[in-house]
Amino acid sequence: QDVDLDHECDVVGITAMGPQIARAYDLAREFRTRGRRVVLGGTWVTLTAEESLRHADAVVAGEGEEVWPEVLADFSEGRTRGIYRASGWKSLAGMAAIDYETLPLLKREAFRDSALYRMYFHWPVIFSRGCPHPCEYCAVQTYYQRSYRTRPVEDVLEDLRRTKALGGNRVLFLDDN
Repeated sequence: QDVDLDHECDVVGITAMGPQIARAYDLAREFRTRGRRVVLGGTWVTLTAEESLRHADAVVAGEGEEVWPEVLADFSEGRTRGIYRASGWKSLAGMAAIDYETLPLLKREAFRDSALYRMYFHWPVIFSRGCPHPCEYCAVQTYYQRSYRTRPVEDVLEDLRRTKALGGNRVLFLDDN
């Protein structure tokens, strides 16, 4: 769906992998033109942090959970360090749950009641991050330095129970591997 470039907000966060980076840069430019501060993150941005910073007010290199509060605190003080690097990989135990009830697509009643939803919509669930394989063509193994972490099974099962309670019957694991 189209992005509401005029949405009232102070900060816009955009994550992108390689195939999406041109669109991410375009969106960043449009939001900045409208006076919004933009933070870019994701696999591609992490591997090209200095280049990506040319298109944003700040860049998150690595996983954002650790440094996002620092980015927001700096922005609230009217400053930015430019590139915010996570110090490493954190445990996925107790990872913040996806707020399924506020997913923008699910707020559209026409979509929820459509055959398209019943046939094709998959509820996002995260089980792991990273990949242990040495594929030279893949940025994921470079980004994660061939590390691989999983969430506790009970946390994943809880996500599956929540999607089922909301009427979900298809799941898409948002894992790199």
